[in-house]
Amino acid sequence: MRNARQIANGNFRVAEESAKAVWEYDPEGQFVREFKTAFAPYSAVRLNNGSTVICGQNSIFEVDQSGREVWALDGKELPAIGVRWFAGMQVLPGRNLLVSNAGGSVGFVEIGRDKRIVWQSGTGIPLGHGIQALNVDGIPLK
Repeated sequence: MRNARQIANGNFRVAEESAKAVWEYDPEGQFVREFKTAFAPYSAVRLNNGSTVICGQNSIFEVDQSGREVWALDGKELPAIGVRWFAGMQVLPGRNLLVSNAGGSVGFVEIGRDKRIVWQSGTGIPLGHGIQALNVDGIPLK
């Protein structure tokens, strides 16, 4: 189990690595829904519009409220950062993604929805599994 977090509706979202799925539970622990992944997920962020962004291993994708994929990024599309495992993630106000690249050649990266690197940490940063920008307006989506 990775990054179990409470979301705005009071439910809990859990990245279930071995099940290759993100599960949602109500506050009493009852199963609500599942988002299957083709990889072991690490983090899942619920957006204000009800969509969910999921990352893990070498992929990130977004599904709408019905579970239909609406955006995806394969780590191979960003060879310059040496993707190993997308771990902790924050969605910034402009919808860019701030992501930990655990064990990759670049430890932390901000990725635009056009799949361009907006910012990256230097190389040689120790293994990181989480990141959060503290200088953003409003409540961060994490």
